[in-house]
Amino acid sequence: MMLQLLRLPGTVVHETAHGIVVLLLPGVSIDEIDITSHVSYSGTITVPRAVLVSYVPLLLNSVGSAALFGLAVRLHRGELSTGVHTIGDGAIAVGFLFLALSLGIEALPSYGDVMAPIRIFRQAFPSLRAIFDLLFLIPYLLILPVVLPIVYLREKSMVLLLLSGSVYTTLVWTAVLPFV
Repeated sequence: MMLQLLRLPGTVVHETAHGIVVLLLPGVSIDEIDITSHVSYSGTITVPRAVLVSYVPLLLNSVGSAALFGLAVRLHRGELSTGVHTIGDGAIAVGFLFLALSLGIEALPSYGDVMAPIRIFRQAFPSLRAIFDLLFLIPYLLILPVVLPIVYLREKSMVLLLLSGSVYTTLVWTAVLPFV
């Protein structure tokens, strides 16, 4: 239960990002949205659109995690307060770190996110559009053998999900630290 609470803010941002992208795509609509687990959509879905819907949360959650981490560090240094450290500053910094960790852990795509472009490609095959989709998918297919087992195992093991998410979050924070 405690681990689910850690993941909840990041999951809400992740699923909301899917929903926002779907709403912005012409000819695509949301069939069902549960901000704690999934977004179902239908309409004119091409492979590039499926990749966009699937991977926007990676970008949004990563940027959100980095920004919250930066705020926590600056608050801890006293750069965002009157210069007098208070218990409130520390509590807010810890809150920012909690949210930053949650967003970072949930930034990585789910198995369904990774497989969505492949499902769309298989539905389009054989057609002229499938040829263009295949050209778009070539780089994606090259990394898929590495990514897919990790993503699949993340769905089967909470420990692996938290471990891989924490490693990813640490990499994001390490990248942003020199700029804070």
